[in-house]
Amino acid sequence: MASFKFKKAYLGDSSSISSKNENIKTKFSLEDYFEGYSTSEEAEVKMEKKVLDDLLENRKIDLVVGGDLSNQLGITNETLSNYDLSYLGLYSACSSYVEGLILSASLLDSGKLKNIITLVSSHNLDAERTFRYPIEYGSPRRTTQTFTATAAIASIVSKEETKIKIESCTIGKVIDY
Repeated sequence: MASFKFKKAYLGDSSSISSKNENIKTKFSLEDYFEGYSTSEEAEVKMEKKVLDDLLENRKIDLVVGGDLSNQLGITNETLSNYDLSYLGLYSACSSYVEGLILSASLLDSGKLKNIITLVSSHNLDAERTFRYPIEYGSPRRTTQTFTATAAIASIVSKEETKIKIESCTIGKVIDY
């Protein structure tokens, strides 16, 4: 295992969006899975743009670290093609957000960057198609089966002191017993 302490990494503002199907409180919400778009991918790009635009207002950002659950990070790549921002992609399924925070804090500690946005998203219909059964397949959902959220979050990780300091992290390793 590898553990690190961070000198000066703080969690700043965050912005989030979710589908009303998630039944969680977020800053923004989608009425349904498609929000007027013809594909779930277009709706997910809209979610990422919404939270990113919310954080970019009057801020200088050095880098975006982020990802999604689509093949080759297609959603986040499409989103960030509309911005003049440096981007580092992550593909770690449910751990992408925390991995993004760890990587952002590490990059801040290097002294090269000052403000980084960690951005992640998932869309239930995209994830079900990729990792389980396409909805169109008609397979019954098992009661013990996991359910992927339709949501996006963007958070600023900065050297600017806030109430939430990213103090340290421990990165585990794979052990096959």
